[in-house]
Amino acid sequence: FKVLAECASGDIEYRWQSSSDYGKTWLYCGDEGCRSNTLTVKLTNDNVETMYRCVIQDKAENLTIISEAVQTRTPVIADGTMESEEGNTLRWELTQNGTFFLSGSGAMPWDMAWHNEPQPWANYKDSISRVVVESGITQITGYSFKGFSGITEVYLANTVLAVGDHAFFDCRPLNHVDFSKQLTHIGEAAFSHCSLTHIDLPDSLTQLDREAFYFNLLEELVIPDGLETVSNQAFGYNLNLKT
Repeated sequence: FKVLAECASGDIEYRWQSSSDYGKTWLYCGDEGCRSNTLTVKLTNDNVETMYRCVIQDKAENLTIISEAVQTRTPVIADGTMESEEGNTLRWELTQNGTFFLSGSGAMPWDMAWHNEPQPWANYKDSISRVVVESGITQITGYSFKGFSGITEVYLANTVLAVGDHAFFDCRPLNHVDFSKQLTHIGEAAFSHCSLTHIDLPDSLTQLDREAFYFNLLEELVIPDGLETVSNQAFGYNLNLKT
């Protein structure tokens, strides 16, 4: 990866950062190779889908610029587009190692779930192991991944405000969800019948609908102070729940 910057003084410092959680947390790379305008990355099983960006500082002007992020990925084996509720183009991609990426701007179309029509990616339901909703998406429509038996992880960018009814219902192996820090609403049975042992609900959350986390493996629970509505059986049948 390479960036190019110019300034009158010529006193520019480059420092590369990496993120292993799809852009939510950034850490500076530690070696000297991360202090030039070029970063060379050797792909391994440990850094596939790692994101990189460069922090560029003009020391003379005390000015800092952060480059756009780039990401290492395995080859795409399936992809497609759909229209958001606002009329924007949303794009989905499934990579060779089983990660499903959703990108674009706006809310997923709500009409795709209500007429017993299969999801556009339904033919790959057994191949998807990880769902990554990228920055710009504001809403996950209901039934988007219902019954997808291979999903173990879900990452929701901080632009996601709502997760619809039954969005991840009956994703039995699902044991990790990285929630958006701006999430306000989790719909009915959105994460019901999964294998979650711990959830870190964001302070922004105000509404949990019926059976949102019903029949999981939750062991502990912290309720955000701003949560206003907790509907019937939102955490029902979590037999390991202690606190």
